[in-house]
Amino acid sequence: MCMQTRSIGTTSGRKLTEREQTIQIKLLSMKRKQFNIYVRKILKEFSISRELLFTNTKEREVVDARQMLYWTCLADGEFKIGTIVRMMRENGYDIGHSTIIHGITRMNNTEDRYYIKLQQKICSV
Repeated sequence: MCMQTRSIGTTSGRKLTEREQTIQIKLLSMKRKQFNIYVRKILKEFSISRELLFTNTKEREVVDARQMLYWTCLADGEFKIGTIVRMMRENGYDIGHSTIIHGITRMNNTEDRYYIKLQQKICSV
């Protein structure tokens, strides 16, 4: 995967030290690895391809798989919404914060027993 380099700063406008930048890069790398673990689990459970997961389609099964991915990243991986956006974009799927929040809310409110068991299964491994 090709990563663009860019200046890393803080919200306060202060430039990060070299050590802080190194730590942030390592944390992002760890999140990326965790994201890919979640993606593999979702692909296996939904029996879809990686290409399909990151394709702009509104097929119910694919949408559910993406929403389960958002929920898993937040609930189990403690990802920030912005990190989920970044990971999705790195995989070729351009998405906004509000869509991710909607997907997480939908998975939080699901009464579908299959999805509830799937949430437990994905987070317990």
